[in-house]
Amino acid sequence: MHPIRPSPVKSAIWLPSANPLGKLVFTAPDWVWGPPLDDADDHRFQAAYLDFLDQMLRTTPTNVTTILLTHDRACALAYEWANERRKTALQVLPIIDKCRFTVWARDPFLIMQGPDGPSALAPCAFPRAHDQDFAPQAAAALELPFERSDVFFQGGNVIADDRAILIGADDHAMTLRGRPEGKRSLSAASFARRIASPHRALVLAARGYSCAQSYVSFKGREGWLERLHAGSPPNSQQPVYHLDMFLAPLGAGRIAVGDTRLARNFLASTHIDNSLDGALDDIARRLARAGYTITRAPLPLLFRDNMAAKVRNWYFASPLNVISDPVARRVWVPTLSEGAESGGLASINAFHAAMWRAAEFEVIPLNNLDPILRRLGGPRCLAQALPRRSCYIPPACDTDESRA
Repeated sequence: MHPIRPSPVKSAIWLPSANPLGKLVFTAPDWVWGPPLDDADDHRFQAAYLDFLDQMLRTTPTNVTTILLTHDRACALAYEWANERRKTALQVLPIIDKCRFTVWARDPFLIMQGPDGPSALAPCAFPRAHDQDFAPQAAAALELPFERSDVFFQGGNVIADDRAILIGADDHAMTLRGRPEGKRSLSAASFARRIASPHRALVLAARGYSCAQSYVSFKGREGWLERLHAGSPPNSQQPVYHLDMFLAPLGAGRIAVGDTRLARNFLASTHIDNSLDGALDDIARRLARAGYTITRAPLPLLFRDNMAAKVRNWYFASPLNVISDPVARRVWVPTLSEGAESGGLASINAFHAAMWRAAEFEVIPLNNLDPILRRLGGPRCLAQALPRRSCYIPPACDTDESRA
């Protein structure tokens, strides 16, 4: 079996800490602007997403352009709706009507920077709706050069900060599973180089813990099940399915790592999972060994009962899934409001706001996002960020996965 040679990457992942934020891109399919959806949960999600866009349009500073990617047939509706609310420059760009893309703008491609400016790097495949086909169309609409990688990754599983590129180990495992037999020799370091070169990269895994999605009997409710680790693939090596659900760079070598035990100090109803706590602790230790200063922040697990299916669904209501602008020292933070104990959630909101203010960020709260959090996402998942100007500063290459 021969090792796979890394393919050349002509540019480097954009480092938000080194280059000012210039554009925020949101994906808004035509159903966002249409009549209320019939299903109650879908309608709540639709309303919450419109509310999210409204808050972003009203709070984004004037030197940042807001871009809405929507279906061609919905462009006029989108512009009319957004133009009444916008504080910033606004663009509404069309995607072909037959492309069934999602609102999760962060995942389909990464923003790269090279000597000639920004570009888009997409994974080899992306099996969610039509997001694989959407990626090159979005790049063309944004006038970005487009390149498809030969490895799998998800934007929510790649975090760039001022020290390193952090990549979730589950994407490495999924890349290996997607390769033919006989071509699966690809180390974590080689995998990272294909995404992050020439940056230093850390592939993060929680070794010795299993956090794959599972269904277990719900004690105390006959005939019911509990869904745990929602969204995580089989043999998951990550505490949560995406890094941006439990990690948030605070700048200057500091990083916040979620802690469900801290959440239980505020909420008696949050789920207790020793494997999850151990996995989060392991990731925190690995980051500390890589030179980071660690702040542990409450990461609550809340539940939503599906009465018809008799399933209690536990989900991460993560205040760490933020939109941040490290250069301007500004951060949009989701606030939690729906749960068994709203007072405890208010205390968790206050903790996270204080943490960001201590890191010298202006905190902009984003309210009423609970239906979005229940769909296993948050503000960062819904936004793709682009730099204001091209400034290519590649750091030295260092992709030794043993560092973390």
